[in-house]
Amino acid sequence: MPPCLIFFQLASRLSLLLFCTWIPLAFGQEKPSEERSPEVASELVRIFFDDNGTEKSVLGELVAQRAGFGYLVLDECGALTAIEPIDFVKMETIQQHFAPVTPKEMGERILPSMPAGSKFITSEHFVVCYNTSEAYARWNIDLFERLYKGFHRYWKSKGFELHKPRFPLVAMVFETKADYVRYASQEFKGSENTFGYYHQGTNRLASYDLTGIEGIIPPGMKVTKDLLVNQILSRPEAERTVATIVHEACHQIAFNSGLQKRLGQNPLWLSEGIATYFESPDLGSKGGWGGIGKINQHNYKNLASYVPLRAADSIRLLLTDDNRLRNGDTMTNSYAEAWGLTHFLLQTKSKDMVKYLQLIHETDYGMQSTAKDRLDLFRSCFGDDLTKIDKDFIRHLHRLR
Repeated sequence: MPPCLIFFQLASRLSLLLFCTWIPLAFGQEKPSEERSPEVASELVRIFFDDNGTEKSVLGELVAQRAGFGYLVLDECGALTAIEPIDFVKMETIQQHFAPVTPKEMGERILPSMPAGSKFITSEHFVVCYNTSEAYARWNIDLFERLYKGFHRYWKSKGFELHKPRFPLVAMVFETKADYVRYASQEFKGSENTFGYYHQGTNRLASYDLTGIEGIIPPGMKVTKDLLVNQILSRPEAERTVATIVHEACHQIAFNSGLQKRLGQNPLWLSEGIATYFESPDLGSKGGWGGIGKINQHNYKNLASYVPLRAADSIRLLLTDDNRLRNGDTMTNSYAEAWGLTHFLLQTKSKDMVKYLQLIHETDYGMQSTAKDRLDLFRSCFGDDLTKIDKDFIRHLHRLR
């Protein structure tokens, strides 16, 4: 299965689900404050809605309201609930402070969704709930933090100032695939064919121990994080394991730091291109990752095989048709092309790329972009001549050899 899938799921409520074959890691030395961050008093709403015949409600900030689109509400845990007009019952306004939960509170709220006996650890920006070994959980949280810091430094260097996430970023790490599937199957069909995903609605990452490392460590043996990392990185599947973890965390950071807007009008090629640009493992570095913008060998090889077969309008199709990254027949080539195009634009037209990302972020919720809208926006940032852009893109790829 190719590295990553993203698809739009519309059930009784709207949700955007990102899921992939990869995940991230972090550095959790700095203890976060457990005080709730005071926020300016705002008018909150409680919306009552019908959920398959059962009346439910959600309390939080009203993020969006549009005829034909419905309502989008952000709660104190950072979850977005989308309510379609047909399911709306009533709305009440409430004057009170909106205070996101603390990392400790977040962990305590997530644990009931995990297998019995699960625990959680926190770092400056992340909460990892797990029923794996603590060493494996800490490997994940350390990698997450390294990615977070590198991600913010990178975009600052490009002139895009990101912000700190409003909510603790949650990752759920299951020991077995069976545990993972039991949880994930509540959110989407086909979870047994995935390795991990980031959900834009719940704002959570979910994955399982992709290394199988637990099975090769003798029972009762005390395992340090360094020993575990060495064991993981020495295995043949290490490159894809690290890439999977980083890829999903990259989605989560991008959608919580202001680079992209959750449930917004984000072209799928762009979301996946950014994640593949940042995911490239460096198995010679501490923890297995350290490469922002390095050649993604997995996607580069796929793209090299695809280039001779590309249609003349391949870029236009990538820019306008998200299904190319969802369809099993075109997915591998489209992910590779999304990585390659993102690499080309960030390496050679970074100011235009920043402008492009900012314009997408400013698009209102509920506005459905047509293929023409997407092309017009892309051309307004990078130029009208797609044929020239394509030729420059291919020349860039040849220089990477």
